[in-house]
Amino acid sequence: MILATAGGFFRHLDAGKWADIGQATLDTLLMLGGSLPLTLAIGLPLGVLLFLTGSPQLHRKPVLYGALAVLVNLLRSVPFIILMIVLIPLTLWMMGTSLGV
Repeated sequence: MILATAGGFFRHLDAGKWADIGQATLDTLLMLGGSLPLTLAIGLPLGVLLFLTGSPQLHRKPVLYGALAVLVNLLRSVPFIILMIVLIPLTLWMMGTSLGV
């Protein structure tokens, strides 16, 4: 069943669409290549610093750990906030309002 559905899907992709898929894949890999070094340069030292300044470690620094933990938790919420903003038009289309219940 799944293979039949996949075969039906791929049947609709002509040569022009495969070129678009190839370009989109290349664009995705370029974005990954650009964001990965930045993530490693910022995230790895930050994670190590959080680990070393945490409670059971020898280099315990509660004030630094608390400040870094707040910063990390604030930054972790950014993708969800972006998703909520992107979904406002869909919510408006489906529910007729973007203001919750």
